[in-house]
Amino acid sequence: MSAAGMLVTHHSSLALGTALLTLVPLAQGVRLMATYRHQYAAAEPKPTDALMDELLSADLRRAADRALQRLGITLDELELRSRDVDPLARGGSRRLADQGRGAIAVFGPTPHAVGRIGLDRKWRFATYRIMVICPTGHHLGIYQCDLDLATGRRYRERTDEYHYDDVVAIRTTTTAAPDLTIGVLDASALHRMWLRGTLYRQLQIIVSSGDRSSIIVGITDEDERGNNIPLQESGIDAVIEAVRRTLRTKKGGIVPST
Repeated sequence: MSAAGMLVTHHSSLALGTALLTLVPLAQGVRLMATYRHQYAAAEPKPTDALMDELLSADLRRAADRALQRLGITLDELELRSRDVDPLARGGSRRLADQGRGAIAVFGPTPHAVGRIGLDRKWRFATYRIMVICPTGHHLGIYQCDLDLATGRRYRERTDEYHYDDVVAIRTTTTAAPDLTIGVLDASALHRMWLRGTLYRQLQIIVSSGDRSSIIVGITDEDERGNNIPLQESGIDAVIEAVRRTLRTKKGGIVPST
């Protein structure tokens, strides 16, 4: 082969190698762009506040039905129903967790939950903890689970059944949680902010063995004491009072609240 031919071949090999080296990052870039577009499309449009409430309400109904099934309780056996918690529907609005003739359901965010501040300034979360309270003629049944709002999947299911004499307290307590962080999206769902050092208000049902069932029902910013962060209304105070009344009747006395 002539020197000229060898030179042409050499330059062609260099060009091919350069082209291949260029195509590799280009292909990677195309894949990254495709992934980004897929994730962006999946995230848009953002669900409205009303849609998130509708989904949560439906999931609460399913959880209440699931609780009866897991506990082996029928509707007729319930001595306190959801509609008995606030029969006058204070303010003319029903609780989001209202189940009518069904069991009493309360809900709150799971620890580490990621959520969004709605246009109504209320916080809505991607994962919730649900507690279903089922007082019967002979015992108190409690069902708990965590809910993935995006899929409707329930996990970490747990059931407890207590004789009324074993229930020693139903109370709310405020607990500092400096090691927990809640990621919150603003109303536009574009900017993320983080709250650290929050105070959690928890509903606790405590039995004589020391076991307790608990759920987060309120969040306060520790840096600004008294600044309650508005959550979706579950009517927790009315629920606590109604359950206490039932326990007093069953136990023939006073159920401690602290």
